Amino acid sequence: MSARRLSAGRLAVALAAVALATGGPGVAGCTPGPRTGAPASSAGAAPDATGSPVPRGFDCGTAIESLAAPPDDYLVVDGDVAVPARLSPVDAADQGGDDPRARWFAKFGLIVRAGATAQLAVGPQWTDRAAVEWGSGDSPSATVRVPACPARDPARPWQVYAGGMWAAEPSCVPLVITAGTTEATVLVGLNRRCS
Repeated sequence: MSARRLSAGRLAVALAAVALATGGPGVAGCTPGPRTGAPASSAGAAPDATGSPVPRGFDCGTAIESLAAPPDDYLVVDGDVAVPARLSPVDAADQGGDDPRARWFAKFGLIVRAGATAQLAVGPQWTDRAAVEWGSGDSPSATVRVPACPARDPARPWQVYAGGMWAAEPSCVPLVITAGTTEATVLVGLNRRCS
């Protein structure tokens, strides 16, 4: 398998045309239940493989699978993070719950190369209407910071995490991915087609 790899310059052009699929082979995850309570904080926890504090809620041990490479239908950002290449529309289910940002959930796998750090966040103007969640069982939050997780299997260095995006209602929500020196924005269409 060889995933699409784009330079920072070509990435911005390619992401404008991205539409959502529900994940590729081996990237299914658990379906979350209704949510209650406050969103997760970003307070530090135990250190990662590099000794840096791991943001509360992200657990490297929650990887559901290890891969030799991301699937062909995933877009790789700066060689470290992969998300489905088509993110519009993605099926979103009404989960109910008390958090108004976390009513509708769209599940898709996040794939991160072992040892890489990344950040995934909803666009700044969406923090009161949307949230993200991977690598944890904690409440959804506006930002997920992925620490430098070790490889479970050196021959399969890409770690797969279950999770996805939450929103107050079906809509097109910007997902800002920061990996290495690249920041890319992908529109995630929760039961909507985004242009």
